[in-house]
Amino acid sequence: MFVAAVVTALAYSKIQFVGRPSGALFPTFWAILIFVMVIAVVFMYGILVVIWFIESVIVKFACGKGSGWDLKPAASITGYTFLVDIILVLVTAVAFWFLIPPVTINIADLKSAQQAVTIFRAQLDWFWLCCLPVSLLGIAWKSYLGSLGAYFGTGGKCSRKWGFMVFFCIGFIGLLISFIAYALW
Repeated sequence: MFVAAVVTALAYSKIQFVGRPSGALFPTFWAILIFVMVIAVVFMYGILVVIWFIESVIVKFACGKGSGWDLKPAASITGYTFLVDIILVLVTAVAFWFLIPPVTINIADLKSAQQAVTIFRAQLDWFWLCCLPVSLLGIAWKSYLGSLGAYFGTGGKCSRKWGFMVFFCIGFIGLLISFIAYALW
């Protein structure tokens, strides 16, 4: 899910608007757009904390039966599995920075702007196909780390296979949400 957010941000950073539209609301429009983008970044950090909490609760109840496990170890385990996301985001961001083509959109001409956006969207579609194997590898890596944490955190009461399945299902649901969000974009 984090890779999708970074690729989307990189795609938006490659767009350059040229031309002068008719109307006096143009500077106001850009001020509002920048304000909305700042609010969206703050909102994403809030969503990250909520996702972390939800994953921790799921892991606590799925892996902690009979072990007397509380939410704190589950939160620390799900927290360090987010390191995989950070590493994948850094690698993907560097690679995609060079691969995503820049696009110039002439906002004075609506027809050419629509054509430029359509072409840019078509160029970005294949990036999502490239992201799928990387995302599945990341989910497997997170699941392995999470299964080790759940196994040792519960004193062996949660098997490694069960821990792997719990973390894999959580990661796969996140991947599905990312692709649905991209399809709706």
